[in-house]
Amino acid sequence: GLPGRLRDVGVPEEGLELIAAATLKDRSLATNPTPVSDAGPIMQVLRSSW
Repeated sequence: GLPGRLRDVGVPEEGLELIAAATLKDRSLATNPTPVSDAGPIMQVLRSSW
């Protein structure tokens, strides 16, 4: 089967903040159904997926 967690595909835990920062800069965030203005909600998703 496919890997189920970010760590299973080699994403280090310390890389989660970099991913969150890049996500905040992504233009597609503007079309997210739930407004996101800081890294908090993104980090919650990343931590639960790590």
